[in-house]
Amino acid sequence: GSSPPGPVGFGSHVAFALTINMVMGAGVVGLPYAFFHAGAWVSCLTLALATCVAVITMGYIVEVYGWCEGWTAESEREEEDRCLTIEDQEEWAEPPSVRTAAVGIAREENGSTRRVGKPAGPHMFHIDSHRRFELTEMCGLFLGGRTRVLMEVLLCCNIMISCWLYVSIFGSSLSIIVPQPFVANPPDISKCLEVCNALDEAPCIASACEWVNGTCSKSGELVEYCDSSYSFFSWVFGIVMMFVACLDLSGLSAIQGCLSVFAFCSLSVMCGTVIIAIMTDTGDDKGWDAIPQTDLTGLGQLITCAVTSQMSHQGVPTLVVLMRKKHKAKKVFCGALMYSLSMYVLLCMSTSFFFGPSIANIVTLNWERYSGGAAAGHAIPWWASALSFMVLLFPVVSVSAAFPLQLVVISEILSKAFGGSNPSTPRGTLSSAPIRIMCCFGAVCLAQLLNNVSMIISANAAVGIIIAFVLPCLLHLKARHESVKKWGPAAGQTPYYTRFISHPYFVSLIFLLSIVIEAVAMHQILGAMKTTEKVSGQGLLAGLRS
Repeated sequence: GSSPPGPVGFGSHVAFALTINMVMGAGVVGLPYAFFHAGAWVSCLTLALATCVAVITMGYIVEVYGWCEGWTAESEREEEDRCLTIEDQEEWAEPPSVRTAAVGIAREENGSTRRVGKPAGPHMFHIDSHRRFELTEMCGLFLGGRTRVLMEVLLCCNIMISCWLYVSIFGSSLSIIVPQPFVANPPDISKCLEVCNALDEAPCIASACEWVNGTCSKSGELVEYCDSSYSFFSWVFGIVMMFVACLDLSGLSAIQGCLSVFAFCSLSVMCGTVIIAIMTDTGDDKGWDAIPQTDLTGLGQLITCAVTSQMSHQGVPTLVVLMRKKHKAKKVFCGALMYSLSMYVLLCMSTSFFFGPSIANIVTLNWERYSGGAAAGHAIPWWASALSFMVLLFPVVSVSAAFPLQLVVISEILSKAFGGSNPSTPRGTLSSAPIRIMCCFGAVCLAQLLNNVSMIISANAAVGIIIAFVLPCLLHLKARHESVKKWGPAAGQTPYYTRFISHPYFVSLIFLLSIVIEAVAMHQILGAMKTTEKVSGQGLLAGLRS
């Protein structure tokens, strides 16, 4: 394993905050939309299930980390044994009792060696702060070189899809906040948010909608402007990130604390303003101010969003190795994900209840019209405009801070994969800039081809489920099997063992459940692709008929 950055560790409270910051990113903005369309109660159950599986598999990574320590330490001891001098080797001719006292080594029946002292057991697998094992290294150690290569490919795909999602969120959010420059007489940018079929009784009631080819949809000029504005700000984001990719990113860790505070404040503002609006609203419009009813047709999209919203497994090795009290790692991860679950449920329930069918696929866009309770025709208070801007800016700030970090990870993976990494080169220097620029350019191009946030989240989940759910189970089962085979049954537990949850039968059950979740994610993607093709074909046919 590689050495972690910096010799000092941090306490459980800091690890708790960092875990929340990794989990509650820009992906949360797509969750309320899926929550509403699947229904409140089934959504709450699905979120709880996804959270439990995420907590359990994060714990499996901690346990596998301990086994990695034991195996690496054993390999280092065996290497020392091979380097014994001739004089030391002659001591092996002495009686066993003398030999043991001389070199402190015992031979097992299966030919392996270990230091004399405590018998084999969990004490062999304490996590050492002087080494760090990434998920790819764990795969190489227990699952073989081919699996490690597959893991690197999956990680690259997951990061590229995440960057694609970030660009799409940035372009969609900023195009609603700022009018597109260099456009004469731009339309009201808020009309880009109009939903043309929100009310079944009056499908074309929205001011931005009109009858086009027999369907109620947005006017051609408005659609052209909205698409142009999205593309413009997406490319602005991409160009800025290309310049950032050339900088030393080692100092970006200071941003994480500010981002945590800003994210907490933004989510608090969102929940608070919606709850106050629900309490003061006197309307009785159909479809609003009601708990969303269960609709199993939206379950696939909900599962992918729920899994993505609780996924932070790639950062587990870094967090656990830097924690001073590593035996508390599982409790920290459990507490952080339970906190995020409570925030998700509160946000989704309140926004689904208030916004109803008009809820946007990026929920922060619903705050574009926030007036602070001001009546129609009256001036909007300055504080209401400030809160609206803060909420709209939340995904913009989140993706701007997270995007460069993703570029760092993918550049390191690709550099190691092609043999171009240099251990003496500082992280974030110009040497990896070309790789980052190419990845950034590719993410922006993907965002131009498809800006459907829900579909991108589904694609991200399809890859992420393998990394976060399936792989930790496989690693746990294989690491335990090999350790028991080498040292005996006592090596089947680490100091981070959890009764019942760490049992091989339960791990196998979680593995099968992860496979089912992956199948649902793939079905959701294929279904969304077929729907997109069907809609595109109908639009083309209507255009030809007209």
